[in-house]
Amino acid sequence: MRRFPALIAAVAALTLAGTAYAHPKMLSANPAANATVAKPAHIELHFSEKLMPAFSKAELIMAAMPG
Repeated sequence: MRRFPALIAAVAALTLAGTAYAHPKMLSANPAANATVAKPAHIELHFSEKLMPAFSKAELIMAAMPG
């Protein structure tokens, strides 16, 4: 009979818990994400929180060889 109150408390805690965001979200980028541009001088990426360099990466893809 002691398990029932513990079960109710566990279900209530899981049901009422707020959403936890585990990863930063990209808010904006210049040039825009997935944009095709001609040789930008620099890029800017803005995230919802500070990034941890050990767990972060960005990839730039050159779509065609110049020339």
